[in-house]
Amino acid sequence: MKEKINLKTIVATLLFAYMIGVVCLMIFNYNTAVKSIELHDTKENIIQLNELSKEAENVKNTACREKIEELIQKYEDTSYQGEISLKDFYLGAVHKGGSILSYYPIIKEACYISEEDNEKYNFPYLFTFALLPDDEIMKEYVFQYELHLKDYFTRDVLDARLAGIEYQIERKNELMIISKLIEMEREKGEL
Repeated sequence: MKEKINLKTIVATLLFAYMIGVVCLMIFNYNTAVKSIELHDTKENIIQLNELSKEAENVKNTACREKIEELIQKYEDTSYQGEISLKDFYLGAVHKGGSILSYYPIIKEACYISEEDNEKYNFPYLFTFALLPDDEIMKEYVFQYELHLKDYFTRDVLDARLAGIEYQIERKNELMIISKLIEMEREKGEL
């Protein structure tokens, strides 16, 4: 009889220790999770955006002009200077106007983009490539809730924080999309 009690006590103690370990790991992960990132848009990008915005006002195709202006507004809404919370970054990337890729079919229809235009200006690739940096930034931080022990020493040595660079790549791609749309409209005689 004593053997059963001791076995039950040992099993209960192990389960209790396991629960305490999981709770401690959850608290540790929560306290070490990255909750904000440092992002900066450049003055050159803002200047270029303002120039493109002025050019977009002259696009004759009203539907196309409105969609280009929506892209410009999305750019302005997601232009950050300094530290931004991951929640705000996520909301800006996904909820404020949707992802950049969701604009592609709408713009294709509004601006009458033909298959030849797609090939000439590489719109499918530009829209897809403009989406990737956001995904890379979010992928690094979205799954922080997973329970695991972090290797801070090796991570600091091997893991370069690329969020700022990825953000700049995204900014340049969005500006290139807007620029190519305006260039296409100019060549069509719609500007």
